[in-house]
Amino acid sequence: MQPLTLLELEKAFSFFDLQGDGALSVYDLQAGLRDIGLRNKLDQVLEAFSRAAAKAGTSFDIHSHDEILPYDLFVSVYLAQFREQKQLFRQTMNDAFAYFDTSGDGKLEKDELFKSFSAVCPFEIVPDAFDKIFAQLDADGDGSVTADEFIDYLLHSQLSLASGSNQAAIESSAFLKGAKEGKRVPLSKVLYER
Repeated sequence: MQPLTLLELEKAFSFFDLQGDGALSVYDLQAGLRDIGLRNKLDQVLEAFSRAAAKAGTSFDIHSHDEILPYDLFVSVYLAQFREQKQLFRQTMNDAFAYFDTSGDGKLEKDELFKSFSAVCPFEIVPDAFDKIFAQLDADGDGSVTADEFIDYLLHSQLSLASGSNQAAIESSAFLKGAKEGKRVPLSKVLYER
């Protein structure tokens, strides 16, 4: 899981910076949210910026229409949110790993994982197909899967992220894809990205 590059952050920022003054005003955020079909999400977005700014060690007064969000604060807020989401993702994946680790030894053996998958899947798991998945999970080929191997596999298979790249995440996000291309994409189904 990689954060956006500085170039991608600049493009996302400029998507909202209508005045081109290097800072986001409430007006800029309102207009940008309207363009992507999220006009009624302004209060939630402002609250999120305010909370994330506080976590980043600064402030963003959501009640002041004169308040602006400069680029450096935007980056700090983004990075604080990214770190929080990454930690939440890792915790969720560790919880999933612990669920499958019925022996509690910190490793998933092939039979142990097969039984756990079979118990939760609503369809029959074909042993040959499972063997292929297990081989991918067991990155070092030692016959068991560690939490790191489990999480890495889920990251790469679900997000299709190549090492050091976040291209797939951008491609799967209409907002980020539009921001990367420097254009506004009106999308009524785009959800506020936490």
